[in-house]
Order: sequence, then C-alpha cells, then structure tokens
Amino acid sequence: MKVNHQRVKFSTLISATLLSLSCLTLPSLSAHAESNDSLMKKGMWKDPQTGLIWMRCSIGQEWNGSTCIGTPIEFNWKDANAYFELFNEQVAFGGKRDWRLPSIDELSTLRKCSKGWDRENTVTIGNLTKSTGNISMITIPKKSGGTKQVPRLCAYGSNKPTIIDTHIFPNTPTDPLYWSSSPDANNSSYAWGVSFYNGVDGNFEFKYYNGYVRAVRSGN
Repeated sequence: MKVNHQRVKFSTLISATLLSLSCLTLPSLSAHAESNDSLMKKGMWKDPQTGLIWMRCSIGQEWNGSTCIGTPIEFNWKDANAYFELFNEQVAFGGKRDWRLPSIDELSTLRKCSKGWDRENTVTIGNLTKSTGNISMITIPKKSGGTKQVPRLCAYGSNKPTIIDTHIFPNTPTDPLYWSSSPDANNSSYAWGVSFYNGVDGNFEFKYYNGYVRAVRSGN
C-alpha cells in the first residue's frame, strides 16, 4: 500500500476544497425522502442495506452531474475529522449540514469483492489460485459501542479498487487508504482505515499518515 507520509497543511486543504464545493448549485433535499435515482443524479447514494447516504465522490473531487472529476485530497486523521465541521458550516451539500467521517464499521460496508472474501487457506496450482477454508475475519469496533466481526479482506485476484462499486463511486483511486473516524482503542497513535487496494478492513495506520476521505450521513 502506497502512503504519503508528508503532513498536508490543513488550511490549504480546506480553502481549495471548500471554494470548489461552494460553487456547486445542488438542489436542496425535500422534506420527503427522495428516490435513490434522484439522489444519484445529485452525487449521493443511499445504501439499501444500512440506510446510510454517501457522497459518490471522495473529498476533493467534484460531482459534475454524471461522474466525479478531479483528484481526492489526502488528510491526516486529525484533519480528516476536523474537516467536516468547516464543511458543514460552509457547504450544504445536497441541502444537508450533517455530513461526517464514517466509523470503521460503516466504511467496511462499502467493500465489494469481485472474487469474494479471502479464506484461511490458499492453494496454488500452476497459475491458478483458490482460497479454501473459513472466511478470514477481523474484530472491529462498532459505532454504537462494542465490537463486531467482519471479513478481513478480499480474495486474491479481486478487481481493483476491490472494495467499492465503481458504478456508484466513479473514479475512486485504486491504491488508497480511506480513513474512518474510529481511533484504535489500544494505541492512541493509531486509527482505523480501509485499504482499497486489497479490501483490507481494520487497516491500522499512524494518525499522522495521509489518507482519503468519503463522507456519509444518516439516511433521513
């Protein structure tokens, strides 16, 4: 996994990103729930399984009505969390001001593996590789408290980016770390993230490392 270790200046990030987003003229959401087709056209997607609403573009990209353009911005973990207070003050994306960084259990729900989940054993015969046995699991914290077990990573040979549906989230980088809001309870220097390269959930990284950000809000 390729990670940029250089600390990015937060003031530079927000000025450039908020300026570009403030120029968007997206219609406000009505008091009634919109259809997913309507949300998709505005750069949002509602997950039917979780009810969460996600921005289709990573922070730093822009939705042009049909796809995500531009390059995502890299944040360290502290700045990734702090960014949304300013974002919600200055940009009512989709008419809403409650966008936030997803928790690790929320972010992990976006994973989509073309070859299924990795399993405990791998058998290679010639140029063919097959995973056998039980699915490899990892324990992650839940936003509501406690923990849960989820598949750890995608099976070998899965398409990249492996953990995302690129029809819903176009132009997602193929080799990033995406931050969650969840710190590591056992080490204050680390936080949880997800790697798009191989679908690893529960990727521990130093908080000063840089990663990308995808915004979420509750589906109401």
